[in-house]
Amino acid sequence: MRLFLKVGVVLLPVLSALVLIRACSSGEAERFRSWVAEVDPAAQVTWDADGLIVIAPDRAWGAEAGASVIAYRAALVENYSDLLGTGRDERMVVVLFSNMESLQAYFDSQDPFPRGPTAHPQGWTDPSEGAIYLPPESGFQTLKHETVHLLMGQARTQSVSHSPWLKEGLAQLFEVYEPDADPPQPPGLGSNDRVALINMLIGADIDVMRLLEIDHYEDFVSHDVRRNYLEALALTAFLFEQRPREKLAEYIDLERRAAGPLARLRGFERIYDFSGEAFRADLRAYLTEHSRR
Repeated sequence: MRLFLKVGVVLLPVLSALVLIRACSSGEAERFRSWVAEVDPAAQVTWDADGLIVIAPDRAWGAEAGASVIAYRAALVENYSDLLGTGRDERMVVVLFSNMESLQAYFDSQDPFPRGPTAHPQGWTDPSEGAIYLPPESGFQTLKHETVHLLMGQARTQSVSHSPWLKEGLAQLFEVYEPDADPPQPPGLGSNDRVALINMLIGADIDVMRLLEIDHYEDFVSHDVRRNYLEALALTAFLFEQRPREKLAEYIDLERRAAGPLARLRGFERIYDFSGEAFRADLRAYLTEHSRR
């Protein structure tokens, strides 16, 4: 009897804490579901476990996405937290809308400056809420892309944002990261189609300075958006594969602290000796080599 009481004294607080955590998680899930249901009545909580809430009209998609994104996020934090960060907490919310009209209506209700029906065709993230919002029929590649944005956004130490090329370059780079493959598939340029598209649009040379000088995301997506994304992917892949990882981590940390394009530009030039011809020559050689594969 005494042993039972001792065990009870030890276990009761633990069990109570677990029940409280679960209750809080369920309450959080219901809060998000209520928000989304105003514009998308098909929304339902399809996964609520392991610090992840998935809201989707398709329960099978929710279960698959839930299991996949938890493992993927853990691999990112374990292997690449020096580049991407860890986020401020473990909770994530993933919302899959049943149609584009619902996604746009929800975005317009949250953003005081609506940007039209094509503002977020691929989805977007809200790091302050730990949330990812996706259009209908999104695949896991899109979810991985937005998970990178979420980690980077939550890891910022000031209110300034990462530059568009770095944010989108890293997100694209990690779309092809497959930590569970045998052998694991590292981040990189990925499929031959992506390499072919890069070479078709930008050949073996890119205007790095032009890319670095784009300061606002609206400018990044409003003009030459396809080229901007591809150049961002090519430049980030080059830095990731051909330059020491410590230099990329140093530059990303600088962006987390530096406000303004001039400070970022000077930091990039200092860290990578961008003013020298060797950088441009190596970048051209890298893209040329990939175009032959």
